[in-house]
Amino acid sequence: MVNIFLHCILCRELALETEQALRVNGHCICSGCEARIVGLRAEDPEYDYYKNGLKKVWWCAKA
Repeated sequence: MVNIFLHCILCRELALETEQALRVNGHCICSGCEARIVGLRAEDPEYDYYKNGLKKVWWCAKA
């Protein structure tokens, strides 16, 4: 079996395709970033980073 690696669109870390990774609009969001997004509040320092990263997912065919 050939392992296929995907880059998380937000943190650029490699993840195996078989791992739990969220696929949105053809892009991968790793489980670590997904967990951080779910727990974010608007006043958190990382909020804008993840908000802008998610914009790339929705607005760019190739982010």
